[in-house]
Amino acid sequence: MLFLMAIGIAINVWAGIKFLRALLEILENIDQQHYFSTENVGSLKTMVMADVFMASGNQLPSSWFFRINNGVASATWPTCFDDLFVAIALGAIYVTYQHAMDIKAENDLTV
Repeated sequence: MLFLMAIGIAINVWAGIKFLRALLEILENIDQQHYFSTENVGSLKTMVMADVFMASGNQLPSSWFFRINNGVASATWPTCFDDLFVAIALGAIYVTYQHAMDIKAENDLTV
């Protein structure tokens, strides 16, 4: 069972790194005043997927395999729902931002 906890922690660490890299890309683009760039759309999508992986990696050892998880990376069903809520919120921001990018591209073609 310890192996399953290690897998869950590895998924969490991998997803956390992906999430932070995407966040850094967005912050660098904001710093360079590239607010509406396609890189930001990709970064937001990466953040959504990373959060879903964090939620599943957090639940892997404790819920799906019926292990009582105490200490490091402990998770319960409410923390899973919190992670999924964040993923839904980030997904809504992603869809809105992608729509704004489509409108910007259309306006750039208009003379």
